Amino acid sequence: MEFAKPQKCTATVVSKEKISAKVYLVRFSVPTTLSFIAGQTMMMYVAPGVNRVMSISSSPFEIGSIEMIHDVSPGGPGSQWTISAKIGDTIQIMVPLGRFVLSDTDAPKVLVATGTGVAPYYSMMRQLHHDGKQISIKLYWGLRFEEDIFWQKEFETFERDNSEFSFSFTLSQPSSLWDGKRGHVTEQVIKDIETLRNSEFYLCGNKKMVDEMKARLLESNIEKERIYSELFF
Repeated sequence: MEFAKPQKCTATVVSKEKISAKVYLVRFSVPTTLSFIAGQTMMMYVAPGVNRVMSISSSPFEIGSIEMIHDVSPGGPGSQWTISAKIGDTIQIMVPLGRFVLSDTDAPKVLVATGTGVAPYYSMMRQLHHDGKQISIKLYWGLRFEEDIFWQKEFETFERDNSEFSFSFTLSQPSSLWDGKRGHVTEQVIKDIETLRNSEFYLCGNKKMVDEMKARLLESNIEKERIYSELFF
């Protein structure tokens, strides 16, 4: 697979939306010369000496536009930039970075995410949806509370339009009203492991989840060559 050379450019905010209790979706206009593969990232130059790497949630077919989601709960310089960002604001970015992309094999894909680690998968599904490709994909997504859920309708649309795609939420700290899956997302994957053995596994989220999921998959005799990961801290 050929990866485009990273370019540094100016990105201009064209929209900002709060899509959950602590997550913003920000869309930028960018030069039409930029290209990336679904799953890749961009670096934001927030301030002198302060950089943040963000997964791209938009699809590569959206020329001249790029989108990210940002969990601002850490409250650092990057979070403050996103919270205060207004339409027309500009920021320097570097695109594309990373190699966390779907392989070209016919193997079923298992996507495991926590929080905003779902962003690259959203990009992947948008691209597949645009291309009309039907490949076997199961998304396991771990969050803490009901208020953390976003993109539910969007993933339901992917599920409706692609018979080979399914997704589920797992909440680690739900209210008593939650009637869905409870606990940690790693446990849900291992629970289904016998039906997933021929799959490739993609892990994106916090370090604890990624490390634990890798260890549990290896313990379950999943070859390390079929495990791909991306970290968020």
